Amino acid sequence: MLRKLQRGAGRKALQTAVKDHCRVHDISICVMVELRISGANSLKVLQNMGFPRYERVDAVGFSGGIWVLWDDMRCKLEVVSLFDQAISSLITLPSGQVWLSTMVYGSPCNTKREALWQHLDSVAATHQFPWLIMGDFNEYLFAYEKRSSRSSFRAGEVFATTNGDSFFLKLVSLTWQGPNLIIVLFSFS
Repeated sequence: MLRKLQRGAGRKALQTAVKDHCRVHDISICVMVELRISGANSLKVLQNMGFPRYERVDAVGFSGGIWVLWDDMRCKLEVVSLFDQAISSLITLPSGQVWLSTMVYGSPCNTKREALWQHLDSVAATHQFPWLIMGDFNEYLFAYEKRSSRSSFRAGEVFATTNGDSFFLKLVSLTWQGPNLIIVLFSFS
């Protein structure tokens, strides 16, 4: 399925694949990043995805974009923060437990990405819930993760300069290599 999704969210193949996958696997929340679509086109696709609720941060050209789609009859999701590189929401599980979820698409531009880290630090300071943060950070923690010779703002340097209470010190690096489009799906029973 992911091979079909690589070319952008405006393609019918993506819409069909995601709708089928969500139906077959009984998905309550669907998160998509790096969508290569924005404006009225993204709104049209979102309205056709089969979820009654959604929030988005539009792509800029062919870079970025985050969609969070959910079924409000099956789960409670409240968007608490929109940023040009992140969407944060409080999710209430059927058990009543609340957790914070932040979906990220970090800008390829170093200076814009620095603003993302500042935003995430402020989100961390505002909430005391368990926190799931995921997405494409366009960043690396360690030199061995870097493939190109271009210099980059390293997340590891930010982590090293934050105070002991910062969320940065609690992050774990998980490397996923695949198509440019990443889809994360949640299901609550």
